[in-house]
Amino acid sequence: MEHEFSAYDFPLEINGLTVHARFSHENVEQIFLPLLRRLTERKAASGTPPAEAEAFVAFSDMANASLCLKRPLPADVTLSLLDNDTYAILRPGDFA
Repeated sequence: MEHEFSAYDFPLEINGLTVHARFSHENVEQIFLPLLRRLTERKAASGTPPAEAEAFVAFSDMANASLCLKRPLPADVTLSLLDNDTYAILRPGDFA
C-alpha cells in the first residue's frame, strides 16, 4: 500500500532531546537505505554480530546522518576522487 503523504517524519532521540527530521521518500530510498546497508555491513565486517551492528548504526550513525542532512553546512573543502585513486580539490566554479 502506497503512503498518502510525501515525506517521512523521523523522531530522533539525541542527548535526551527529541528532534524531528522530515525527509522525502526519494531521499529515504536513494540516500538513507543504501547508507544504512553500507554502514551496517561495515560494522558487521569488524566482527560485530549483525543485530548489534544494525542497532549501533541506527542509534549512532544514522542519527548523525539525519542531523547532517537536515542542516547541511557549506563544506570548507570539497574533494573529488579521481580515476587513479588520488584526490583533487574542487573550486566553486568546478561544480558546473
